[in-house]
Amino acid sequence: MTVLKEGGGFRFSILMLLLIPYVLLYCAAGKEDRLPLAAMTAAATCLLSLVAHLYRNRIAILEGIAGSLLLIGILMLCAFIPVVGWIADVLLILYALASVLAALQVLLPIAFKAALILVVFIAALAPEIHHPLFSPLAYGLFCLFLTAWLSRKSDPFSELLLLFASLPLLAIVIASLGKMFRSGFSVTRNVKVGQHVSGYTTQAGVNVADYTRMVTKSVTTATTSVNATAVAVNTAAGKAAERTDAE
Repeated sequence: MTVLKEGGGFRFSILMLLLIPYVLLYCAAGKEDRLPLAAMTAAATCLLSLVAHLYRNRIAILEGIAGSLLLIGILMLCAFIPVVGWIADVLLILYALASVLAALQVLLPIAFKAALILVVFIAALAPEIHHPLFSPLAYGLFCLFLTAWLSRKSDPFSELLLLFASLPLLAIVIASLGKMFRSGFSVTRNVKVGQHVSGYTTQAGVNVADYTRMVTKSVTTATTSVNATAVAVNTAAGKAAERTDAE
């Protein structure tokens, strides 16, 4: 839920952070070099914002990772219990899926806003549609509205960091999906099974009829398991986004 800051004034420092990269590229770079430099600037901004955001929220993120790994470890140990093992397997898979959905639910709306900001930034410098007057004017007005929106937040700088950090965070979550589930995880359980014994005659000449006896046998079952690291990454991404007042 968005939290507004009562009486929060317009943050000119945020406006400068949004305008300075555009002004530098517009004035210092050649017309043909602006588009690739704008794309590199956008990528560098996202990566630097990710590092800064993770550092500012490192304690909460580490707590989320530790809690996730602990829960996964407990469920994996429960999978070896003969009676409730299958229940632990199901809970483990459901927890993994829930971590993905929670991370996506938080990150997707924020990443959409960040992508819109970067598209406007790059489009304002693209030679094909650039206008010497209207392009800078349109980008300047866009930054004014964006700064006014951020200034109403309880922590505008954290919100700005999260906006740009959400794109690499979302990429990390999507990349981890393919590594979340893996096959070939073997669970060995001891079970009692009936063993048929054919009739025979003892050395003393006593005939013994066919009978069934119970024996203990080790049964190995291949199941689908969860990659604990991938689940922890998704949990960390969700926790990182939840630490701000983003909508």
